[in-house]
Amino acid sequence: MLFLKRLMPDMPVYQTLAYIYIIAVILSNLSSNKITMFMGHEIDGGFLFFPLTYFVNDFVTENYGFRQAKSMIITAYVLNLLFFVGFLFVVHLPAADIWPYQDSMSAIFDLSPRIFIASALAYFVGELLNSKLLTIFKVKLAGKFVYFRFLASTSIAALVENSIFYMIVFYNVVEFPVLLNMMLMQYILKLLVEAIIAPSYYFFRRS
Repeated sequence: MLFLKRLMPDMPVYQTLAYIYIIAVILSNLSSNKITMFMGHEIDGGFLFFPLTYFVNDFVTENYGFRQAKSMIITAYVLNLLFFVGFLFVVHLPAADIWPYQDSMSAIFDLSPRIFIASALAYFVGELLNSKLLTIFKVKLAGKFVYFRFLASTSIAALVENSIFYMIVFYNVVEFPVLLNMMLMQYILKLLVEAIIAPSYYFFRRS
């Protein structure tokens, strides 16, 4: 964690991690409005940012405990709500005559209310479950096997979170086989990203 202290010496490490976490949550929800292609599979744009939330959540839970992680999760939810309300308000403001993109913008962000509702449910269940499981695993394994505990908690929580989020946001929006494919790809990518970046915990903890 000394790495972050050197990078931003005047800001507490927990606060820095919380900022990173909050930004990742908001970017994930906003990016989920677009369905893109990744390795020949349909997937929403949130896959670029959301896996980061699991790693930061794991890092905070491991070093600061469940209470601090819970506080960070709730703060991110409240700020995400404020962002959603503000952004939705702007989208529905009357467009100027010289600005021809109102219909396009409304069409693109028409999913936003569904995304927020889905995110609100999936977010609390998934992120709190992830943090709680990691805490339980830490006690059961006497603080050992950090890498295994990160992957184990994420594999369970991400499965629950993905199921809630995708069924609410994309059910009856895309064909069901496409929906299942998106859920599977997002789940695999979350685990893959976690598996890749989880070892960096040892670097940040000791550096």
